[in-house]
Amino acid sequence: MRKFEFKKSYEEIEIGGEVFRIDFNDEKTNQYVKKLNEFQKEISELQNVDESKLSDDQKLKHFDDIKGIVKKVIEEFLGEGNFGKLYESAGHSIMNVMDLVFYISEVVSERLQKDREEKRNYYVKKK
Repeated sequence: MRKFEFKKSYEEIEIGGEVFRIDFNDEKTNQYVKKLNEFQKEISELQNVDESKLSDDQKLKHFDDIKGIVKKVIEEFLGEGNFGKLYESAGHSIMNVMDLVFYISEVVSERLQKDREEKRNYYVKKK
């Protein structure tokens, strides 16, 4: 008798001693790709701002804008409400949390690449 088992449609990552689950169903995967593209675009725009030309109030707003973008991405991947505790675990450093976003981006890219390669190899082998 043959047996078929579905692969897990999620990845688990441990962050600061807590395990988080990133779902990879079709809908979530499409949302992730879109959200990461938005994140890269928005962060690039904000990083191109010359902070030396900003007033103190504008600098605070600029920082809040960056923090807001990072929060959106974290909560998209790890669930609503998780940004606060991760920001705290990161020592209240948005740069540390941005490193987490880049890490998550790598996890997503690796998963998508692996899935594409497996499908390609399967179809190439069939021919």
